[in-house]
Amino acid sequence: MIVEFNRDDQGKPVEEREPIKILIFSYGGSLDVALHFISVCQISKTPIYTYNLGVCASAAMLMLLAGHKRFSLPGAQCLLHEGSANFEGTADQVRQFQKEYERQLELTKAFIFSRTQISKKLYEKNKDKDWYMRDTELIELGVVDRIVDSVDELFTPTK
Repeated sequence: MIVEFNRDDQGKPVEEREPIKILIFSYGGSLDVALHFISVCQISKTPIYTYNLGVCASAAMLMLLAGHKRFSLPGAQCLLHEGSANFEGTADQVRQFQKEYERQLELTKAFIFSRTQISKKLYEKNKDKDWYMRDTELIELGVVDRIVDSVDELFTPTK
């Protein structure tokens, strides 16, 4: 979808492009999928606005953070944690998977720090648990730019 919108907008100045609105309500999923979604968002010239419609947990929170502008409904929550992984295979394969997973966790942390005001100290304090954040904390930590105050905003053009 993001790629199609960018193709349709090709040649238009960025300021004339209608933002892509991505509405998220998810308890998470694959870190690989989230990291690839982030990559697509980062190279998108068409602005991407992400909206937390109630729950953005784990990988879904990373996807929320990928928006060029980020919003949340009142009372919505986000969950941040280090996630989990399962490895199987030979001893060498498990070591290789573990090494790659550690690399992905470092990329994820760097992304979180670059897109929020979450400090390394605060992250380290909370990373080993399920860290739930709501409304004011989402704003204070720079996870979202604004709390949506009208459902109309979700469906109407932004211009």
